[in-house]
Amino acid sequence: MSLNGKVSLVGAGCGDYDLITVRGMRLLSECDVVIYDALIDTRLLSFAKNAEKINVGKRAGKHSETQEEINSLLIKKAKEGKRVVRLKGGDPFVFGRGSEEAIALMKANIEFEAVPGISSAIAAAEAAGIPVTHRNLSRSFEVITASTSQEEFTPNFFRLASSDGTLIFMMGLKKISEIANKLILNGMDKNTPSAVISNGATSRQKTVRSPLCDIEKALEKNKPEAPAIFVVGKTAELNLKMQAQKKLTGVSICVVGTQSIVKRLSILLEEDGAMVFSLPCLEIIKKQDSAKLKAALQEIEEFGCIAFTSANGVDVFFEALAKENIDLRKLNGKKIAAIGNGTAKAIRKYGIIADIVPNTHTSKDLANLLCELFDKNEKILIARAEDGSEELTKILDSNKMCYEDIKIYEARILKLNPPDNCDYYVFSSAKGVRAFFEIGGKIDENSDVICIGCSTQKELEKHGAKNIKAAKHSSIESIESTILLKEGKEKDAKI
Repeated sequence: MSLNGKVSLVGAGCGDYDLITVRGMRLLSECDVVIYDALIDTRLLSFAKNAEKINVGKRAGKHSETQEEINSLLIKKAKEGKRVVRLKGGDPFVFGRGSEEAIALMKANIEFEAVPGISSAIAAAEAAGIPVTHRNLSRSFEVITASTSQEEFTPNFFRLASSDGTLIFMMGLKKISEIANKLILNGMDKNTPSAVISNGATSRQKTVRSPLCDIEKALEKNKPEAPAIFVVGKTAELNLKMQAQKKLTGVSICVVGTQSIVKRLSILLEEDGAMVFSLPCLEIIKKQDSAKLKAALQEIEEFGCIAFTSANGVDVFFEALAKENIDLRKLNGKKIAAIGNGTAKAIRKYGIIADIVPNTHTSKDLANLLCELFDKNEKILIARAEDGSEELTKILDSNKMCYEDIKIYEARILKLNPPDNCDYYVFSSAKGVRAFFEIGGKIDENSDVICIGCSTQKELEKHGAKNIKAAKHSSIESIESTILLKEGKEKDAKI
């Protein structure tokens, strides 16, 4: 019997994270290792909660790993007995080199499966309102890659030019002018409809339409960015898409933080029409098995108050309670403190309403409120992050308060690629600010910066950020409202 693990070659689909298949999502949630490429929506990584995450992404001109190195990594992790998800944009077998990985796994006698994803060849066009087939217009479609390992692009343009179906060229943004010229030279009508769709099926999608002969001028004017597909044929003239102008349409926003807050805030902003660049560069590492936490939970009745400084801390604490099989009724009579509205909202998920929430959501104000409301002999349990604010415990110490400060999680930095030139950059913690600049993030001087809390604002100022505005409340809704106010949408803001 083989002791090897298994590799799942999973297509993430084109565009937003929720276009992945149900099976792909399940495998992500169960895997030990996820090896992902550059074109996936990084919010998907939040579903692989306890997995090792390895970025082997390849972008034009920025190859970080060779295909042979990726094959070897898949085999190595599987031979360690791991359940491996190889997460690939689109479909793994449509110009995704999944077949090369499958062959390597077969040769190494590693069990694997391929899980289909929606290819950008179909999904990006569809999201732009372009059907790749349509009765009486196109009864077939052909997908051609403009990127090859030999760096040569030599399709049969004479045959392609005579096609009466839809042509879809992938990974060829820099070659679109060449493709258009060669199709015309080989007999295709110069007025054939064409379209370039970049960042397909995401809030950042951009569609440039033009007759084939004018596509070069249209690209110079609109400047779409990779990844992009080029659609040529009669259906490219169709626009089967309802146009709805939303509150933040055309506004680009980079959201930085833990996977949980990035996911929740990104969904909220995208519903408003924003072009969201998700940067979940902080991964929560739970410390549920620490001896100090276990001891405190077993003696939970000794505490008169439990204080939380983040929504992440709330989730880890209640998960630890369940893991230790401790009845929630043991919290009866204890005061629950939350640093802000976002943390209080997280507590409500567990059927408990926070008793104590300071008017201004800072460690200093939480500490002062605890000192005011509790007797020096009444024991307080603080459940928070490894690098939580020292100001909280300094104030408690200076007032000779009785407390136990337990670090129940830490935020580990993930090496992701930060975007440039966004209209807004959003930060929910000082740790997120440090992570952003550590991975090479830069904020344009014309960009606005929205943050939660004084410590986050101070950290931004330390890194030279300008145009900083702190949200009134510690919640994702307050962040959204702050951006709406900056955009002049006062009537839509709900501060």
